Amino acid sequence: MELTTLLFTIFTGISLFIYYFIHRRLNYWKVRNVPHIEPEFFHGNARGVGKTISPGKFFKDMYFKLKNKGPVVGVYMYVEPMAIIMDLDLVKTILVKEFNTFPNRGLYHNEKDDPTSANLASIEDEQWKILRNKISPTFSSGKIKNMFPIVGEVADKMIERIEIDSKEKGSIEVKDILARFTTDVIGRVGFGIECNSLDDNTTKFYQIGLKAFSNINFFTRTLTSSYPDLARKLHIKTSDPEVAGFYKDIVEQTIKYRIDNNIQSNDFMSLLMKMMKDNSLTFNEVWSQSVVFFLAGYETSSTALNYCLYEMSQRKDICDKARESVKKALEKHNGELNYDAVNDMQYIEQCVNEALRKHPPANATRRIPREDFQVPNSKIVIEKGVHVIIPVWGIHFDPEIYPEPETYNPDRFTPEEVAKRHNMSFLPFGEGPRVCIGERFAMVEIKLALAKILMNFEFELDYSKTPVPMPYETKRLILTAAKGVFIKFRKI
Repeated sequence: MELTTLLFTIFTGISLFIYYFIHRRLNYWKVRNVPHIEPEFFHGNARGVGKTISPGKFFKDMYFKLKNKGPVVGVYMYVEPMAIIMDLDLVKTILVKEFNTFPNRGLYHNEKDDPTSANLASIEDEQWKILRNKISPTFSSGKIKNMFPIVGEVADKMIERIEIDSKEKGSIEVKDILARFTTDVIGRVGFGIECNSLDDNTTKFYQIGLKAFSNINFFTRTLTSSYPDLARKLHIKTSDPEVAGFYKDIVEQTIKYRIDNNIQSNDFMSLLMKMMKDNSLTFNEVWSQSVVFFLAGYETSSTALNYCLYEMSQRKDICDKARESVKKALEKHNGELNYDAVNDMQYIEQCVNEALRKHPPANATRRIPREDFQVPNSKIVIEKGVHVIIPVWGIHFDPEIYPEPETYNPDRFTPEEVAKRHNMSFLPFGEGPRVCIGERFAMVEIKLALAKILMNFEFELDYSKTPVPMPYETKRLILTAAKGVFIKFRKI
């Protein structure tokens, strides 16, 4: 009986403590007089996130529910209070002007137990700054121009694959082909490796890429995001062991082969090898950067291309105008589809930007202040350690910024129209010092692929197989189409 009483007392005490903790957390914004939506116990405002809606859709919905309530509003991702930034001037302050206060993304990394989690996207403070400065030269205009012919060769193979598959199947699911294209591009320009996934979609490189983005445990993501210190103490890993092990073997083999054969190159791997030789990077750091370079380059670029084709395949007038812009650029550059010609394709860039506005793969940007921050012209203080969310997707769909936001209209991105808007109203790659390091390369790759497709095919959406409007995956952090995009291609 005494044992039963003791156990009951302990259980009751723990239950009361948990209740008190949750109750206190869910009053965070109320006691600070910050506009917010009243939370549910435990769920906060996030009921259904990861099940019926994606995290990006959650922040988009919160943006519109709390619009015009103030420059900062509060939400709860379960019991974690988060601040959503509603004012574009304040967005600029956080991402650019006060970067030293908001330098970190708050992404989980655990170098001891999970080496590949400690990469350029997630590391913090001085460690990030040093690595960023060392890696940035890889993405200079000159380096990208040198990579361009390789991207062109892979794009030609993609065109061949589209033609073959179209003859066999009628309409084809394009995300698969586009992901194989970006896999092969990253393999060659980053590591000098022939992945050959356009020839064979069962290749290990491609299958590992698919696995890396399919085995996402939402509970683990939530725990590591909200309570990273606890997750580290529990030795939580976010990387799939097979995925991490595969890339470790590739990096080891590539380094050994290049050293044994005295191979010099200007690619990403050569830069990492040089830094390792100079003791600037450890092997684990080289391994980690290689993984994020491969996976980020594969997934986000193919996703953006997928959305471009999804939108353009519904608008023949836009395709015709885009094709004419390619022809004019080619005429200007003696018929050569070279680096300078692609950079002259203004309308193609507008088409890409409008697709990224409607479907931004990185649909929200996060920052963590390392000290308390007084919001200008407000009594609100964003306290140290609070998750700060820039609701990219919400901003991109604000009708006061983009009238009729559901309509795909590349003319929103003429230089004249862009100049009329706030420079924080379009954030597909982020902004400030932590802007996506591969932005310029990604845009060149996407524009070249679109130009090749437009010059070789007329195409239209297969409405019998493709839902309109687009449904999205609910468990992915990256904004990902839940259903395939099927397109009918006709060779020109």
